[in-house]
Amino acid sequence: MNKIFEKDNVVLVTGANGFIGKSLCIHLINAGYNVRAAVRDSEKEKKLLQEIERYFGNTKILGVFQVIKVGDVDGDTNWSEALAGVSIVVHLAGRAHLVKDTAKDSLLEYRKVNTEGVDQLARSSVDASVKRLVFISTIGVNGKSSGDGVFSEASLEKPHDPYSVSKMEAEYLLRKLGLKNKLNFVIIRPPLVYGPGNPGNFTRLVKLIRNSRVLPFGSIHNSRSFIYIDNLMSAIEMCMLHPNAIGKTYLVSDGEEISVVDLIRIIAEDLRIEIVNLPIPYWVLFFLAKIFRKENEFLSISGSLRIDSSLIQKELSWTPPSSLRQGIRKTVQKYRRE
Repeated sequence: MNKIFEKDNVVLVTGANGFIGKSLCIHLINAGYNVRAAVRDSEKEKKLLQEIERYFGNTKILGVFQVIKVGDVDGDTNWSEALAGVSIVVHLAGRAHLVKDTAKDSLLEYRKVNTEGVDQLARSSVDASVKRLVFISTIGVNGKSSGDGVFSEASLEKPHDPYSVSKMEAEYLLRKLGLKNKLNFVIIRPPLVYGPGNPGNFTRLVKLIRNSRVLPFGSIHNSRSFIYIDNLMSAIEMCMLHPNAIGKTYLVSDGEEISVVDLIRIIAEDLRIEIVNLPIPYWVLFFLAKIFRKENEFLSISGSLRIDSSLIQKELSWTPPSSLRQGIRKTVQKYRRE
């Protein structure tokens, strides 16, 4: 593989204070890259520096790590200072998917950050002669559920909410610049990302299992793909470097699927607790979820979402470093110690 740049060049990571962004900074620092982390304000800058210092302690960092404030990410963000001398951009900053969205016009708010913000960064990257931009999108661009099928790069785009619509529109803008030979980009669509410290749905499920011991999901026989944080870091680094990735969109996962019943069983085993998973009929669970306005959360664990990640494995010779079972075990270990 002919790498497109050397490690002594600078990698800009946007959204560096988030779970994935912070993990990527640590991954790249450990690998010897020079990392510039973009955050919104002084408070996030201070917090990120403290967390990086806590992680590395007295360990000598091989590359250079710095944090830069860029303010709000939207169509007016000034990226000139952040992009100075940068070879690679990994764009993670954005308006996150919200379970309870109170905005009057949700799509407008998502577009400001996730679409117009990407457009501004991409054009600024062209002006700064950035060699490659890696954009972290979402599998939601393909849809909420794969049904009985499997999502692949050839699947139709069926975004199901304002968040995924805004991400799809950002992808279109990147391809438009790419077609004009102005931008070297790669798009990654991950499913739910899990790992130690992730504040999302996976962690909520772990805590529910640990605290409840009796669950009602025994009748749900679905199949879902996930991606462990270390596997995503590996895929991002490969997309940063590989010449075959130019202009491509890749769906990434652990390469395995699991049902919610088996997931609950494995988590309970790793927590070293016994649980009872009652086979409550699906329609009863769905009815209760609607009553308590938890329909989206219920559908996110009860539906099937399978991903075929063979294209990135074939074209970039990438394989997930950790299995699904290993990823679950490493994630759950943190909660067993609490």
